[in-house]
Amino acid sequence: MRIWRLSPVDPSDPEWDEYDTEPMFVRAESATRAQDLALAASLRFRRGTGYQKIEFNPWGRYKTLCEDVTDISDYSVDGPAQVL
Repeated sequence: MRIWRLSPVDPSDPEWDEYDTEPMFVRAESATRAQDLALAASLRFRRGTGYQKIEFNPWGRYKTLCEDVTDISDYSVDGPAQVL
């Protein structure tokens, strides 16, 4: 496993207004898996009515930087894939 640090590309982007912009650390085998876990950990469900604007979670792949920080992290590489 590797340790990944995910952070917003642009925290001032209005899409981040309702989300925490602090970096997330994730233990996962790949950057793609780390982004999937971060996205799942930050999902929000809302009751929809009529024709509401669809909101996208910015922790998805296109709004985040994903850096491999295994060699400089204090987190253990041993254990299941998860947000730390």
